[in-house]
Amino acid sequence: MVRKFLRHFLKACGFTVMEAEDGVVAVEYLTDPTKEVRAILLDLTMPRMDGLEALRKIRRDRPGVPILIMSGFSEPETSGRFAGLNASGFLQKPFTTAQLAEYLRFLLPADS
Repeated sequence: MVRKFLRHFLKACGFTVMEAEDGVVAVEYLTDPTKEVRAILLDLTMPRMDGLEALRKIRRDRPGVPILIMSGFSEPETSGRFAGLNASGFLQKPFTTAQLAEYLRFLLPADS
């Protein structure tokens, strides 16, 4: 349900969206250097490969791409788990479209 909401909102904002149903699919997609990726929205709780493992693998192949971590857990509860992996921000679920838009403006300046 969250993925569907995000896909709809991001497309309405004019973004091209690649949606992955789990961490394995996301990592497989992101290992292809020909795929242009401006930002990654990553949930910490996913089937087959959790967000922490996916973040480690994604950072190896996409070190400079901004990654926004999303979780139903609070930032203090989870921040130690992804410390040192260069996450660009944290958004606690549930969140509003205004909160997501604010993070996207921060991660993707208009001139990039």
